[in-house]
Amino acid sequence: MKSSTAGGGRVSDQDEIVIGVDMGTTSTKSVAYDVAGRVAASHSVGYPLHEPRPGYAEQDPDAILAAVVQTIASVALQCDSQVRALSFSSAMHSLIGLDRDGNPLTPVVTWADQRASGQAERLRAASGGLAVASAYRHPLHPMAPLPKLVWFREEEPELAARVRHWVGIKDYVLWKLLGVLVTDNSMASGTGLMDIQPVAVGSGEPGPCPNLARSAAGTGRDGRRWYPSCRRATASALQLPSETSVIVGAGDGPLANLGLGAVPSGRGGLLDRDQRGAAGDGRAANRGRAGRAFSATR
Repeated sequence: MKSSTAGGGRVSDQDEIVIGVDMGTTSTKSVAYDVAGRVAASHSVGYPLHEPRPGYAEQDPDAILAAVVQTIASVALQCDSQVRALSFSSAMHSLIGLDRDGNPLTPVVTWADQRASGQAERLRAASGGLAVASAYRHPLHPMAPLPKLVWFREEEPELAARVRHWVGIKDYVLWKLLGVLVTDNSMASGTGLMDIQPVAVGSGEPGPCPNLARSAAGTGRDGRRWYPSCRRATASALQLPSETSVIVGAGDGPLANLGLGAVPSGRGGLLDRDQRGAAGDGRAANRGRAGRAFSATR
């Protein structure tokens, strides 16, 4: 793994810090911000994208987890002020199979993986395929977890039968930090498996997919969008107190739009291909001049 550090100047004791963690396709970057939005410190760690066969694009989930821990710990050690919370974003559409104990049985099958191209094509051509895409507001594309799940069922049936939970990379990292399987609306909507209207919160019973954290405040354990503490052993590795709050966060694409102000109806965002951003995989458009908002008119 490659790492780099950038400091924005140590902040004063009276300031409080929030650390944002972005898990991209080529690196994870953690940035500490004070309450005024000033950057206090940052650190990034890179990792490889493996292509063992044509069309495959995989990563080691524990290499990404290690990068998350390393970058947060580095940033925390650079800050004199209290770190009040961690918040997370990640690349979307990834898929990892976990066993009953929450250990990975598969690599991270990333958004760039095309192995499920045949399954996606068959789903689109099948009777009701367009209805599925319409109901779940997601194209039947090989990057999406739905065709990938069909691929595992067809091509790796014995492995698929051993999987207890199917999650994304952000879900996996939060599982290790919190001991809870949880995802958010934006990441769930990117799976091709979520009926986005109406949004329903899970029953709380452990199932094959993580519990859903509402983008607005929910109720009860399964509606949380933030948690008041993380595992004590994990907090120690992060150089943080265990009472540090953990915010579930969202996917990189929706957060890029949020950073651009492209949230109201009729607003969108554009990414300049020649200015792909400074960190992660360059998909987020909210860094410097890498992206811009526009208004649509009828």
